Amino acid sequence: MSYVYVKSEPNLYTVGFYKPSGEWVSESDYHMKTEAAERVAYLNGSQKVGLTMSGPIVCDSDRLIQENKEMRKALIKCLAYIQVKVETQQELDLMNIITKALDIEI
Repeated sequence: MSYVYVKSEPNLYTVGFYKPSGEWVSESDYHMKTEAAERVAYLNGSQKVGLTMSGPIVCDSDRLIQENKEMRKALIKCLAYIQVKVETQQELDLMNIITKALDIEI
């Protein structure tokens, strides 16, 4: 048996496996494809991995999580500064698109 992930809904990846009968058995859900891939690698006996264009690499997931939090904080500060400078409806619309796409509030 091997674990795999499937895109079960928009922005949702489900990790699980197929029984020999073809029945799907889910194990966990993730919002990011890379997180699902890391879980699959772990369940299939590998070290924690990150995916790159050239294939899997070993990485420190705790460090990546911390860097992601720091980058998100910096991005929010930048967008808050830019929001003060917005002068046209087009610029405001663009800000709204960016914040919605990144799922952040300013």
